Amino acid sequence: LLASGQSALSSVTAEPVATASIVVKDARGRDVTVPRPAMRLATLSLAGHEVIRLLGHADRVVGVGTYVHKHAHVFPELANITEVGRAFGPNPEILAQTRPQVVITWASNPGPDFERLMAQVGATVLRLNFTLPETLAAEVEILASVLGPSAEMRADEYLVWLRERQGRLLERLAGEPPPPSVVIEQLTEYHVAGPGSGLFSLLDILGAPNPARELGRPNTAVDAEWLASINPGVFIKLVSPEGESDMGKRMAWAVEEVSSRQALRDIEAVKSGHVFALNADDVAGPHYVVGLYRIAHLLYPSLVEAGEADEVFREYMARFQGL
Repeated sequence: LLASGQSALSSVTAEPVATASIVVKDARGRDVTVPRPAMRLATLSLAGHEVIRLLGHADRVVGVGTYVHKHAHVFPELANITEVGRAFGPNPEILAQTRPQVVITWASNPGPDFERLMAQVGATVLRLNFTLPETLAAEVEILASVLGPSAEMRADEYLVWLRERQGRLLERLAGEPPPPSVVIEQLTEYHVAGPGSGLFSLLDILGAPNPARELGRPNTAVDAEWLASINPGVFIKLVSPEGESDMGKRMAWAVEEVSSRQALRDIEAVKSGHVFALNADDVAGPHYVVGLYRIAHLLYPSLVEAGEADEVFREYMARFQGL
């Protein structure tokens, strides 16, 4: 799709960029020169849009990916922002028509031709993941530096809050014995979260034993025999929200589906009733701390109440998203 739109791009003229520029390092460690302050942005990732919002500049977003656009029930302004196509394969002609100065996407996707195509219309590709707790702060600060001084002040406020909320939870859990081993199944059946995934990082922060460490990859296909051999004490299934559908019912169904798999009937998590579901939108991006509280409740129910994650989420949405 990207290649098919190449010839059409040369006829589209981008809006003039800011007079100043700044050099930042992207998620691949490359030096990228971007306009400062960037006034017209497109983002292919939901986390990217959420970060732009918390930095106070949602009004500068001119295009978003299809998955982002589907979240207009959460972020109302998305209904009036141009949808530019699939996250890993956006429509280059529509994207060019939004005249972005900066396009935010992940480190690996879309592929390497994306920079060349966007350069034809005067747009810079800034690759920031916003998916791993260990790199989120640095990436938020990078984007804030691109957006300007007011965004940098917002970034400081947000990061102070994030560290305080996370630190408060970890202080409470300090000295507690580790929970049973935990496996998190991704959205795809029998694919588990390993090193390099945000879910793996959340378990690491909480000190939870995670047998997926041996797999060495963020998303690895396994089989029932592997799960039986490591015999996890806790099994968490990731569930994707679909618009405004009843998430509670979807999560209850996911727990029932995992628990009823014949191949898993003898693992400790199923036998002990420690199969849980987790909303995929809670575990990555700038409000990953909500997912941290949710997992902490599953692993330490006597120490972390179920409603605490909801409290953290409400505080985050009110304070940093204006909702």
